[in-house]
Amino acid sequence: MNGSDMLRKSVEMLRGDKLRRKFEGRRYSNLYKVDAKELRAQMARQGYTTIGQLSGVTGINRNTLSDILNGESYPSGIVMQKIVKALELEPEAAGRIFFAPALASDASICE
Repeated sequence: MNGSDMLRKSVEMLRGDKLRRKFEGRRYSNLYKVDAKELRAQMARQGYTTIGQLSGVTGINRNTLSDILNGESYPSGIVMQKIVKALELEPEAAGRIFFAPALASDASICE
């Protein structure tokens, strides 16, 4: 069992399934980021002017949506699915929004 597997097992035992899912989400957040500017533009196109409005339609907590739009959190698959449905996004648009390369925004990696 390598160090990463041991850490994952410890996290699961100590904190339960919720924290495990959050840990797994961080792996993808290192590779991808949410294109918040485009997500906000799509919200506006569908008539959502506030996070609260989108929250009401999707059932996603306002704080979670705020964290996603501010780049502080990467959405789970279920959250992405709810946003895509509410905003009536085409698959290509959803891909551009939720799977924007994170490396392009991190100048320290290029040094």
